[in-house]
Amino acid sequence: MTAGEVERRWGRDRASLAACAGRHAALAAWRRNRDAGFAGEALPEPPKEPEEPAPAAPAASAFRNPFAGLFRPEDAQREER
Repeated sequence: MTAGEVERRWGRDRASLAACAGRHAALAAWRRNRDAGFAGEALPEPPKEPEEPAPAAPAASAFRNPFAGLFRPEDAQREER
C-alpha cells in the first residue's frame, strides 16, 4: 500500500474499530487473561453467578368464592356448645 492509501483508509479503519470495540471487548479481555495465565501472572476472579430473586408474594385470587360467606368459623363453634 502506498502512503496515500494508508492515509485514506486509516480514518475509516479507526471509525470501524471504535464502532465494534464494545462488541469485541469480551474477546479482548479473554485474550488478556489467557496471555496473563501463560505468563504466570495471577488471573482475575471469575464473575459471580447472578442470584435468583426472592419469590414474589402470592397474588390475591381474582375469583371470589361464592360460598365463603356461608361458612364462618365462629358460627361452627357456637353450634358445638
